Amino acid sequence: VLIFLFFLMIRRPPRSTQSRSSAASDVYKRQAQTAYNIVTKFGMTEKLGFVGYYEDQYGQKKFSEDTADIIDQEMKKIVDMSSERAREIIREKKDLIRNLADTLLEKETLDLKQIVNILGDRPFPPKANYKAFLEIKKATEELEKEQEEQKEPEKQEQELSLI
Repeated sequence: VLIFLFFLMIRRPPRSTQSRSSAASDVYKRQAQTAYNIVTKFGMTEKLGFVGYYEDQYGQKKFSEDTADIIDQEMKKIVDMSSERAREIIREKKDLIRNLADTLLEKETLDLKQIVNILGDRPFPPKANYKAFLEIKKATEELEKEQEEQKEPEKQEQELSLI
């Protein structure tokens, strides 16, 4: 029985399950850290105001337990609000998300153009350097297409001369 329990303890979950759970865990850690920073470092809550609450280099808090409780409450409020907003967006865009998922199952990878065709234009403009990159890429693709079109008659002439 002890050996069986030992093997149960050391047995790792399958890779796919492990990576999914660690990815989800990472998302929750980031969400909590962001909420903590919003409350303690950036002072972006009405209840606590524009005051920074820092810990010293040894992890000692420079504020009372009551303040720590308020920080926890404000963090929970931010996490709950952001989670609910994410759920709303997913519900609103359910059909688009499903179309994107189906297309990804078919093709495995998509470029930006394909994603825009499925989801539509972005609700905000891309950054200037990214926009410039896309314009250069588009111009390069058009140039390559023109070059291919010019080569077609030459290939046809070569094929005819071989016959």
